[in-house]
Amino acid sequence: MFSYCLTSFFDTNSTSPLLLGPLAKFSGTTIKSTPFVKNPSRVPMNTYYYLSLQGISLGTNNLAIPPAAFALQSNGTGGFIIDSGTTFTILVNEAYLAVKSAIKSIVKLPIADGSTIGFDLCYFVRSSSSPPSMPNLIFHFDSADMVLPVDNYMVFGNQNLWCLALFSSDISLSILGNFQQQNFHILYDVDKEVLSFAPANCATI
Repeated sequence: MFSYCLTSFFDTNSTSPLLLGPLAKFSGTTIKSTPFVKNPSRVPMNTYYYLSLQGISLGTNNLAIPPAAFALQSNGTGGFIIDSGTTFTILVNEAYLAVKSAIKSIVKLPIADGSTIGFDLCYFVRSSSSPPSMPNLIFHFDSADMVLPVDNYMVFGNQNLWCLALFSSDISLSILGNFQQQNFHILYDVDKEVLSFAPANCATI
């Protein structure tokens, strides 16, 4: 087993711990666990950690995403993986569009062009202290909900831009990136084939 805890994305003064073997374990009442999905046998897909993502909510709004959107197919395509080496979460297009539409329905700020910094949906804000209050974005995994605060799915860019930190995938694979994993302690129990996670102040671990 191993675990890590990624500090806040823009925290340049702290280090993110990587813990191996018995040191990887952690405890608490907020821990959630979800089983790994058996990965395909073909290279390189057999090296990835697949999860069963069953839906996404923005606050109490359960988004209209087809159940098969994140399913791993019998031919080894599709599915949803967790990856510490991918920066921003990538969702299949129909799921991304559902999240994007939900964000647009509640944010009434002026929409801005974020293409110069690589983002699809951005808003203009006067300062980093002025964005609106936002609900949590919730990833509903098998037996576990990962509840992402706004700082884990919206990001401040240059020129007072506030952007959705998710991307659309042009393939059938979706990926949970490290921006969304910030300030979560995440444990990979390979023997038991389970991923566990809990919110944490990673700078203090």
